[in-house]
Amino acid sequence: MPFINIQLSHELPDKLQIQLVEGVTQIMKSTLGKKAELTATTITTTNNDQWFINCDPLTDINENSAQVIARISENTNTEEEKARAIKQLYDLLDTLCGPISKTSYIMLDEVPMTDWGYGGQTQEHRRIKRSADGSIDTEHYLHKGKALRSQSVFNLLSKLRNKLKFV
Repeated sequence: MPFINIQLSHELPDKLQIQLVEGVTQIMKSTLGKKAELTATTITTTNNDQWFINCDPLTDINENSAQVIARISENTNTEEEKARAIKQLYDLLDTLCGPISKTSYIMLDEVPMTDWGYGGQTQEHRRIKRSADGSIDTEHYLHKGKALRSQSVFNLLSKLRNKLKFV
C-alpha cells in the first residue's frame, strides 16, 4: 500500500510524469514508511478551463492546480509524519507541475485495515501472524512479546549504566 490518485489541471510530458511518480513513491517510502513495491499511482488530467477556484477557471486566473489523494492504512503514521509528507508532496508538485495554486489539495485518506487489502487479503489479516492451519500463531506472539520485554530491560539497563557513569 498505498494507492495514490494524482489529478492535474494540465498535461505533463512523459518524463515529468515519471519523475512525479518516482518522487511520490519515494515520499511514501521515506516519510511514511510504506513499501515502494506496493505503492500504486495514477495520474489524470483536466484542462485548466475545466478546473475552477472561486468560480473562476484556471485559464482566467493564469494558474495551475493539483489534487492528490493517497489512501494509507489507518493509524500507521504519526501526525508529524503525515504533515511532513503533505508538505513534501506539495513541494514536489510545485517543482514539477508548477508553480501551482495554493488551492491545491493533498489528502491522506486513512482506511481501516479491515476495509482494504491486496492480493485478496485485508491488511488486518496480513497483520495477524497465522499458523499453517489458519489459527492465530500464539507461539509467534509469545516469542515476540518476550523479545520486546528483553529489549526494554536491556534499554533500561543501558540508561542506568550511562547515568551511573556521570555520578
